[in-house]
Amino acid sequence: MQSTTTTSVTDVSQPNNPFARGIVLMIACLGFFTANALLIKYLGTYHHTGTWSLVFLRGLVGLLIVVIFYGKRSGLSLSRIFTQPMLVTRGLLGVFGLCAYYWTIPRLGAGLATLLSNLYVVLGAVFAACFLVKEKLSSTQFIWLIVSLFGVGLLSQARSGIDFDFAVALAGAVAAGMVIVIIRFLHRTEATPTIFASQCVYAMIAVLPLAVSELLQLTGRALVWALTASFMAALGQLTMTHSVRYLNVSIGGAFHLTIPVWVSIGGFFLFGETFSLLQLAGAVLLLFGCFKAIRR
Repeated sequence: MQSTTTTSVTDVSQPNNPFARGIVLMIACLGFFTANALLIKYLGTYHHTGTWSLVFLRGLVGLLIVVIFYGKRSGLSLSRIFTQPMLVTRGLLGVFGLCAYYWTIPRLGAGLATLLSNLYVVLGAVFAACFLVKEKLSSTQFIWLIVSLFGVGLLSQARSGIDFDFAVALAGAVAAGMVIVIIRFLHRTEATPTIFASQCVYAMIAVLPLAVSELLQLTGRALVWALTASFMAALGQLTMTHSVRYLNVSIGGAFHLTIPVWVSIGGFFLFGETFSLLQLAGAVLLLFGCFKAIRR
């Protein structure tokens, strides 16, 4: 996230209503991320598009966007991605979390996969309290964390236990939670475009050997939709980044936690995905617990 300072009393770049600007950007962010998840489900269901090609294209599109729209003038340094250990770690963990999410969407359903992925929001707060000196986890936050984990338990019971697909989704959420802490640490020394580019670069490198054969098999229509999904993800990331310039953490987090809801609604109408009563109860506990845990 970029920040600018000026000695002038009036900042001409500041909108007349910053809060409204932030709300509009966050709504756009929800739309982009929802579209991305549903497109991944569509590609996996009807075009049998593999996870690795989708991850590679997302990395490629994201890297092109950050280079074109940010570049060196915004502090982008691609060389540091390979020499700074924390940037390497951020990139590799980010790739694992992304692969886990994309892999589970066709298998668990777009709604459930997105719901479990969003557990990273509260896990990030826990890891931050463990590894960052200035981050603390209050007793109230800990209680709501337990509530959200109880929701995960209900979701797993609705599937007769934690199977492999469920476990992959949870592992992806853990990786994403760790990435949040690393990003907070990296913001002390690194520019936002460099941090974002690290995941894009390592996504391409990590999955390239597996993605080549899948990319060669993509039909014209599947390739168009896969690129569209990648653009949706990149635009979602950018609008979310800019929205937090105008919204505080609790409001932004509350908006972000509604993404599984919109994805589930889309999954219901487009793919016939449904939740049992036990799953609905687990989903409510998970989302509500996460929201209360991050609320300030």
